[in-house]
Amino acid sequence: MSGGNRGSQGKSISRRLGSSTNGHDSASALSDSSHTTAPSTLAAWAIVLCQALQKSGVDPDAALAKVGLSQSWIKSHPDGRVPTETMTKLWQEAEALTGNTAFGLNVAKYIQPLYFRALGVAIMASDTLEDCFQRLSKYHPLISDSVTISLEESGSETAFCIRPMQHVPLADAALDAFMAVLVRFIHDLTQGEVSVNKVELRRQPPQDANEYHTALGHLIDFNASEWRVWLDTQDLKRPLLTRSPEVAAHNDQLVDAYIKKTLQGENWLVQVQAAVEDLIQHGEPTTLMLAERFHMSERSFRRHLKQYDTTFTELLSDLRKAKAKTLIHQKNVPITEIALTLGFNDVSNFGRAFKRWFGCSPSQYRQAHL
Repeated sequence: MSGGNRGSQGKSISRRLGSSTNGHDSASALSDSSHTTAPSTLAAWAIVLCQALQKSGVDPDAALAKVGLSQSWIKSHPDGRVPTETMTKLWQEAEALTGNTAFGLNVAKYIQPLYFRALGVAIMASDTLEDCFQRLSKYHPLISDSVTISLEESGSETAFCIRPMQHVPLADAALDAFMAVLVRFIHDLTQGEVSVNKVELRRQPPQDANEYHTALGHLIDFNASEWRVWLDTQDLKRPLLTRSPEVAAHNDQLVDAYIKKTLQGENWLVQVQAAVEDLIQHGEPTTLMLAERFHMSERSFRRHLKQYDTTFTELLSDLRKAKAKTLIHQKNVPITEIALTLGFNDVSNFGRAFKRWFGCSPSQYRQAHL
């Protein structure tokens, strides 16, 4: 294996892609076929998480109720979407109820390729591990659109790298589970002939790492810069016994259709506006943040906006102007708070923007209109 800090030196070689207590109330927390802009996760993950809770002797309904979900809904809508924020709370609740900080590794034991629907079939029908990884990089939004995925090459090794998106809180247990599933899929697809060289986890080391070594291998780096699985590059080229280009291509089409129907939506610009509104709650948004949210390069994202005769700057300014006009009429809301709510780094920048929009300072506007 290559030495050194491979995570920071690795060269990206693939496109980065870029997130109640009863059945009827849980519809507000989940999405079946309706379009979604907030990062979300395939509902099948919640189903398997509940299975792992039951095997641990914990009633899953208690955990689901605390985050506003129900077993009846997720089991009847395995293709549905659960907001990532809700799933993160569910993972955290499951860890608390089981007292097991390695709970994600237990969940991974129950995941089968078909839980990922058509993508799972396409993975099994991939020509090589490299083909499998590229397919996961391209279509991972079906599983979860809360991360970006790339392949990184360093010397004679290649890493499958997962990067959580900015401002999208993810539970360590969720990423533990995905890493464990990936390692197991590598073993199964190659009939155990390919071994993982090293696993890097961007999390604190547990008090007892035995379960991690059992699931992920002997060489694990905790507190890493990202989540990575390293293999010999030559092993990625090996033909897989289960390969079937026709089956893979057919299921790729099904995954494409699902993503376009469920995640992209009909009115793209409306979704971009909603995403901008979500991002400004965390500070100054950028085109990169939005491009990642919509699984595009910055260049492609700007080109799409141009088709709607607008730019990122115009969208952001229009949204801030509308929200500023609403908030400035709420005299109990301090001007400093309005500036922060609109994602400005300081009040002076907000003041200049406000004067450009309305011809006077925020305080002058309040004096004249309230």
